[in-house]
Amino acid sequence: MADIIRAASRFQREALSRDEALYQRLARDGQNSNALVVACADSRVAPELIAQAQPGELFVRRNAGDIVPPFARMTGGAPSAAEYGVTALEVTAGIAPASRAAIPAVIAAAE
Repeated sequence: MADIIRAASRFQREALSRDEALYQRLARDGQNSNALVVACADSRVAPELIAQAQPGELFVRRNAGDIVPPFARMTGGAPSAAEYGVTALEVTAGIAPASRAAIPAVIAAAE
């Protein structure tokens, strides 16, 4: 836990000052996500890192097994994240799952 606290402190000292304009714009204008990524909660999968995305570019929903259940009349979870992404953020693309097995298929589709 001490490592995480030190890293957060280093981020605040270094990254926030280095990218101050970016974080001020995000605070002022909100996120400008153009894609929703449903990813596994597995700490080895980092959608923003894989996509080389800057803060605010991806709307990421993480859960165990990167599962999106079928629509139902209940609130919460992945369906709510998808609805928010589409209606509030107006994302224009979605990727699910963002697991290791899906990455080659996503890359091939983009080429």
